[in-house]
Amino acid sequence: RGACLSIRLFPKEPVCPRYLIEKGSLSPEMMEYLETAVLCRANILVSGGTDSGKTTLLNVLADFIPQQDRLITVEDTRELKIRLKNHVALESPQRRRQAPDAQGLDMAFLIRTCLRLNPTRILIREIRDAAAAKALLHAINTGHSRTMTSPHAHIPEDDFRRGRAEVLR
Repeated sequence: RGACLSIRLFPKEPVCPRYLIEKGSLSPEMMEYLETAVLCRANILVSGGTDSGKTTLLNVLADFIPQQDRLITVEDTRELKIRLKNHVALESPQRRRQAPDAQGLDMAFLIRTCLRLNPTRILIREIRDAAAAKALLHAINTGHSRTMTSPHAHIPEDDFRRGRAEVLR
């Protein structure tokens, strides 16, 4: 059958709020609301289907974070393009088949670890399992309530329904 190669290309210039408004993805009022939410340190959950722009929106929202804040990002595959100077990126090699020695470095472990790194804010891309969701809820409930995340679901209702069922197991 032959080989298959998948290449993810990212734009050379980062997507900015103006671009999302010009393309009709968000209205100026929506963008202003989201900027205010980030500046007020609200918890933000970005939900949507595959290739719907969750990571793009998280990148735009991260640009609203003040430079003096310390941002810790947690991803299974590093795709966020954060331009803050005070940024620490954690990446989970657990999903990589070629990293058998990375046992225990799953998303839940990294979320718990980032709490020890003195974050002002936490940004978690792609919460896929109950352990990671539980670690995030623990972080929020212990005073780290300045988080942004994108769970792995099409709509927010699925996030909560599936998350509640998995946490109760």
